[in-house]
Amino acid sequence: LFGLSRPLQQEILKKAGVPETLTVKEVTPDLLRQLYAEIDALNKQTTGKAFPFIQLDPGDCPQDFFPYQPSLPAESLRSVPDLNSAIVLTLHEQSQLALRQQKAEQLKMVLRKATKKAEKKQSKQRQELAGADDADTYRLYGELISVHLSTIKRGQTQLVAANYYDPHGATVTIALDSALSPVENSQLYYKKYHKAKKGQTKIRAQLERTAMELDYYASLDNALENLSSWADLMEIETEMVEAGLLKSTHKHKKLSSAKPKNQPSLFKADDDWEILVGRNNKQNDQLTMKTATAHDLWLHTQKIPGSHVIIRTQGRPVPSAVLLEAANLAVYFSKACGSSKVPVDYTEKRHLRKPTGAPPGFVLYEQYQTIIIDPDPQVLARYGLKDPSKR
Repeated sequence: LFGLSRPLQQEILKKAGVPETLTVKEVTPDLLRQLYAEIDALNKQTTGKAFPFIQLDPGDCPQDFFPYQPSLPAESLRSVPDLNSAIVLTLHEQSQLALRQQKAEQLKMVLRKATKKAEKKQSKQRQELAGADDADTYRLYGELISVHLSTIKRGQTQLVAANYYDPHGATVTIALDSALSPVENSQLYYKKYHKAKKGQTKIRAQLERTAMELDYYASLDNALENLSSWADLMEIETEMVEAGLLKSTHKHKKLSSAKPKNQPSLFKADDDWEILVGRNNKQNDQLTMKTATAHDLWLHTQKIPGSHVIIRTQGRPVPSAVLLEAANLAVYFSKACGSSKVPVDYTEKRHLRKPTGAPPGFVLYEQYQTIIIDPDPQVLARYGLKDPSKR
């Protein structure tokens, strides 16, 4: 096979059923005959009247072309009339891809700016919460002053008393306002306690909203990483307008009320099992909350931004092989793409709920199980997905 391109070598070896790791000494006459037969068949295919093929990505966009039918899933291939058409279609898509990536990078810059702003807000809120954590100290001071009212004299500037909550009986020094009576000093600390306690509740709620905001920005960034068409990009851009991250235009106003035109990606496992993958937050919402039925299986990378993945069960128990493939897809279409030992949660759709006012794609779930995934390159190849390192 010397002189042939690496992809063509791999194609011939695959069709001949010859492992790539085989050494020259291990090659038998039968294997040589099989290799020759495949080379001859490939030669006839490329020089004969056979139609060339283009390889489609999950968004049905051309990503490569071949003068022969490659060993790829049938759903990821489309025959075209001639090689010139295959080249034109693929090169056109590659130029469109470059433009999409340029536009996506502009949107990512907006997200990075919004994320940085939210992180600064989160840092400030954490500092405020640390200050509000003095609430219990104020309550203790108020209690101790009340206990020692009879021993405190007006004009006294401090009280040294044993902390009866401390198992060792350690003493605390409490500052007193000399202009106030002992009772008024006690009331002052109780007032500080109630104010700090109220502040704790308020700040924790703010922190929760900020964390949700950061998760949302991360989910938008992940969706931009998984673009496969202009329709995907337009949906994300429109969503960012609705979220107040971009200024509105007439074009966005027309699209804002419409449900996603670009549908989730469909992957077919063995025995006609269907696996659906949302490619952005709006698709995730539509897929999980509208399309999926109560007993369909929902998958998502644990605490990692990513796509919603649905296995259509039709009331059947899900085979472990199908579950593994769906979990691999959940990892691939997430921020953990390319990582190993990624936890993926899964549960029936009926165990999910969307909180009121939550951003697109955000759900809460319970009664779930977790599977640890080391991404399988064969699963990705089966579905015509690029190697994570080459995305």
